[in-house]
Amino acid sequence: MNIPKMNVWFEETGYYDLGRYRQRYLTLNEDPDLANVLEIATDLLNDLQFSAYTENRILTKFDECPFIKHILLDQPYLAIGPNDEFSRIHEPNESLSIPLIQKSFEQFSAVLKHYSKFKIQEDLLK
Repeated sequence: MNIPKMNVWFEETGYYDLGRYRQRYLTLNEDPDLANVLEIATDLLNDLQFSAYTENRILTKFDECPFIKHILLDQPYLAIGPNDEFSRIHEPNESLSIPLIQKSFEQFSAVLKHYSKFKIQEDLLK
């Protein structure tokens, strides 16, 4: 498979631990740019008075994810998102907190803005 290199693989499988007022990020293959993005995303939590922590792994359900095994390889990976202990993911009554969706939107926007700088720089060098 000929998959182009990416600056970051990014998905929305993060988690808010409401009992401890913190957000979990999942990461793999961290590089300096991903470290900067984690700082930016964490700074956006200040108004919620939340902190953040990172687990160096992917979201696992039952077995190894084919996406991670065949596509990600050694490239940076980040998962953040709006789920919490009340989301009831994949249940008939699944729900998400509006404030956490809004906060995740802010974080996603900041991540995309950060990485879009690379694309603009690449285009300028052509």
